[in-house]
Amino acid sequence: MSDAPIDELLDVHVPRVEQLPDWDDVRRRARRGRGRRIAVAAVVAAAALGGAPALAVLLHDPAPHLPKAADGSAVLVVLQPRTGRMILQAAPWMGHDGICYLIEQSSSGCSMRSRRGAMFLSAPPAGYTFDARVAHVTAVLKGGRRVPLAVHRLGGRLQVTFFATGSGVARAFELRDARGVLLARERLNVR
Repeated sequence: MSDAPIDELLDVHVPRVEQLPDWDDVRRRARRGRGRRIAVAAVVAAAALGGAPALAVLLHDPAPHLPKAADGSAVLVVLQPRTGRMILQAAPWMGHDGICYLIEQSSSGCSMRSRRGAMFLSAPPAGYTFDARVAHVTAVLKGGRRVPLAVHRLGGRLQVTFFATGSGVARAFELRDARGVLLARERLNVR
């Protein structure tokens, strides 16, 4: 345990945000949700009048979710500090030595743990690795631009490193250790 005061530790590990919250944006998003509640109420009313199959079709949410095989009692969530947007959710895979994940509301699944196992997504550039040596990840985008990705090491029962960025299409990833030594280069088949 460190002898440093908690304020110093927070200053080192958590970036300060001097920007005030955008309450107009919060209000706008809250108004947007109102229409969905009205639509759900209308669908429920239609189901009560005999349209139950329609209810199942209309309420189906095609967006990816954390898989049901995930241990819901041990879910870790990583948020984007400035926007509060969820970057990833991860949990142990029940009954297996592995993890279940949801990355940026675009990709989800479960994976068995392996010594150097990894998964890479081209758009948005993201993924994970079980290689504990990885400290820095760079995505090489289609146009050739190199973008450093945010790296999140999750310990405890997960023991996995996730990496992600907001946008772009990656054609390759470079994984490096804390000293900058290249550990792996993964090229993707992106057109």
